[in-house]
Amino acid sequence: MFKPEKIVTLEFYRGLFEFFSFVFLSTPDKTMIDKIMNQEAFKDWPLKSHRSELKKALILLQNYCDTRESKQLTDMKIDHARLFLGLEKTLAPPYESVFLSEDHLIFEKETLAVRAFYERFGLQVPCRNEIPDDHLSYELQFIAAICDMLINALNKGDMPLSRSLVNDIRQFLDKHLMRWIDEFAIRVVTHADTDFYK
Repeated sequence: MFKPEKIVTLEFYRGLFEFFSFVFLSTPDKTMIDKIMNQEAFKDWPLKSHRSELKKALILLQNYCDTRESKQLTDMKIDHARLFLGLEKTLAPPYESVFLSEDHLIFEKETLAVRAFYERFGLQVPCRNEIPDDHLSYELQFIAAICDMLINALNKGDMPLSRSLVNDIRQFLDKHLMRWIDEFAIRVVTHADTDFYK
């Protein structure tokens, strides 16, 4: 039987993927900021890590949450737009195809490969043909959905399905997200003006 603490860890990761999916897709608003800041999610991070990048990121996020300045929301909206919106001058385009396609365009074969992966699980993005399927937020939502399926399979004791879903997550990460996320992150850290997005 699967250890309950492993399921708790998976639930944490699912929540983390959903959180970052929301952060990169949505333009910041007061409700979003209040929710993030009131939860103090970054003070007591439940997973231990020795990676200095994670420690620095958590400190930046917590410091940002600790300072409640009136212009904070305006700064985040400007940063979000500069970093992620539009096509021509977007500093950190959140699309796999921009990083991996030959011409660095959206809706390329990479987008269709991601779409096909989603469809294997009966999943589809909500704004199909408006926002590309290979948007970072949708890729993170997909992993969160597979984590949810995995949690259900583990709770039922279905180990063959659990192993299959773990392999599916690994395959998706290897073929898609892990091939471009580092370059995307470097662009965000380099160009972000707010500690929140850094």
